[in-house]
Amino acid sequence: MIEQAGIRKLRRRRRYLKVLAPLEVSDGDRRIGIYPADRLHVRCLVDYAHPLVGRQQVELDVNRWFLYADARFRAHLLLLS
Repeated sequence: MIEQAGIRKLRRRRRYLKVLAPLEVSDGDRRIGIYPADRLHVRCLVDYAHPLVGRQQVELDVNRWFLYADARFRAHLLLLS
């Protein structure tokens, strides 16, 4: 779908965030962290008391293919991983 829409150059330069040091934030039993790396690597863990969700974990390297994959497919990939 994204490829059908095409690619257009932006007028402004893109701004990037470079992570130089680990950063972790927690609130009770919830936490999130971001760490320096040479690639975009995502690890997600959810642990819900609901029997349909329960504990699920996915770990992946995000690349160009993943960014352009259909959103419905990405959701199923994350749920089935």
